[in-house]
Amino acid sequence: MIQKKTLIVLISLIGFFSLLAYYEEYLQVKEMKASEKNQNIFELKLNNIKKIDFINKANKSYFSLNKNENIFSLEENDKKHKASANQVLKFISSLNDLIYQKKIPYSIENQKAFKLDKAQKIIKFITNKNETITFALGDRSPIHNSYYVEVKEQQNIFLCPESVDYLMNKKAFDFREKKFINIDIDKLETLSIKNGTRILTLIEKRENKFLVIKPQRTVLSKSHMNILLENVVDIESTDIIEKNKDETFIQQFKEENAMTLYWRTTTHEEFTIYFALYDNQLFASYLPRAKIYKIPFTAAATINSNLQSF
Repeated sequence: MIQKKTLIVLISLIGFFSLLAYYEEYLQVKEMKASEKNQNIFELKLNNIKKIDFINKANKSYFSLNKNENIFSLEENDKKHKASANQVLKFISSLNDLIYQKKIPYSIENQKAFKLDKAQKIIKFITNKNETITFALGDRSPIHNSYYVEVKEQQNIFLCPESVDYLMNKKAFDFREKKFINIDIDKLETLSIKNGTRILTLIEKRENKFLVIKPQRTVLSKSHMNILLENVVDIESTDIIEKNKDETFIQQFKEENAMTLYWRTTTHEEFTIYFALYDNQLFASYLPRAKIYKIPFTAAATINSNLQSF
């Protein structure tokens, strides 16, 4: 009987210490996770930011993202362009995910030692309350494959993974809206694709459905038409040429030479995009003497395959 009681006590003690060990391990994991949370440099909220300045003294480049009524525009060399909301959001998310490896005591000596006093790459955030957050990139650490960075207003110096250099090297074009085909299916009345003067595809809206006249007569529902258009409107340019005076280049956009995508809206607006091959590269433009978009070769195939897959 005594042995049985001893065994019960022993099992109880083992259970108690096992539970205690589990609880201690749980607390350590919790503390570790809390510690990891504290390793983030930023907690930026896009809604609270009204301007972002990008300064690269080495390349003598400067551009900014400015918010007006919750929409960001890109400003560079006194020119304003539409910014990609998705790219701005991705950038802020990447900064918020940035984790420092080490926190360095703040001092003027450390600023100079890590070349933060003469930082060449700077990102400056202006909040809705006109508060400034200045993020500067300093010297590279040869030991850790990392960079020294500083948040000036907080007087904090950190050692960060080398991925921070990629974020600090952002170019204006990275934030520019690269989608240029904007077809609103609710306002679409007619759509056609031509190769030179030959009509490849002709679609007309009849009530709430779309009648395909070419290449073969069939009827598409609005949802089917929407699926066909999705990949077309998602085509992104890889470069944007603001103005081109090369007459040989311009000639490629003439109707007899180019593939054209035309659509008319229910409000009688008409749009034509000309696609032209030049110097083994593919380009698109609404008005060839104005803005020209350089696009991937796959774009033409995407338009053809999507709008002829009936």
